[in-house]
Amino acid sequence: SDCRIGKDGKFDLNVAQPTSPQPTSPPSRVDGSNAAVGLKVVRGADWAFGDLDGGAGSVGTVTEVDADRQTAFVEWESGLSSDCRIGK
Repeated sequence: SDCRIGKDGKFDLNVAQPTSPQPTSPPSRVDGSNAAVGLKVVRGADWAFGDLDGGAGSVGTVTEVDADRQTAFVEWESGLSSDCRIGK
C-alpha cells in the first residue's frame, strides 16, 4: 500500500527525532520539499496502514525518491518496506 507524504493534504510520515527524554520540538512532516535518501522517518498523524511500518515508534529510512512518480521508498527497521506518495 502507498503512504501519503503531503498528497491530498495527508501526511503519513514524520521526520524521526533522535531519542531523548523529552522531545525538543514537534515532529516535522515529510513532504516533497524534505524527502531525501537517508532521511529517517516514523509514522505521522495521518498514518492509516496498521503495522506496515512494524508498529508505532518504528523508524524507517528513505532509500529512493522518484520525483517523476512523486514517490519515496521506505525500508522499515522491521524489514518491511513501502512505496510512499509525495505531495508537492
